Amino acid sequence: RWMDEIAERLDEPVVQQIGSARYLPSHSKYFRFCTSYEMQEWLLKAHVVVTHGGSSIKEIIQAGRPGVVVPRLRKHREVIDDHQVDLGAALAQRGLITLALDIQSLETALRAPPLPAAALPSPEPLIRVLRKSIDRLGS
Repeated sequence: RWMDEIAERLDEPVVQQIGSARYLPSHSKYFRFCTSYEMQEWLLKAHVVVTHGGSSIKEIIQAGRPGVVVPRLRKHREVIDDHQVDLGAALAQRGLITLALDIQSLETALRAPPLPAAALPSPEPLIRVLRKSIDRLGS
């Protein structure tokens, strides 16, 4: 919903993948699902890519696109812990993405997106963050 609200105020088109969501955007184009090939096409066309987390972050970085991560949050009962926040913060600290935790920071990031990362840094710090998240799940 944040993207749809912001889309109304942006000067460029917004396209969203909404999956099986019940909310249908009214200020942007959208599609439910697509193939991996079609997603690559969308990534390469995008000025900036917004995602929740997971493997799409890796795809954004590999495609050399500026990325904004809006993690799902435990406090909203969207996930069981804040592992997406941890991963997003670690990637943002390394300059690979921008982390947006509210609608204001998301709109700011969309109006002045970061430059895409040129290359991935050493994966070790990220592996440590992921291991901590996995350990918390096992507790």
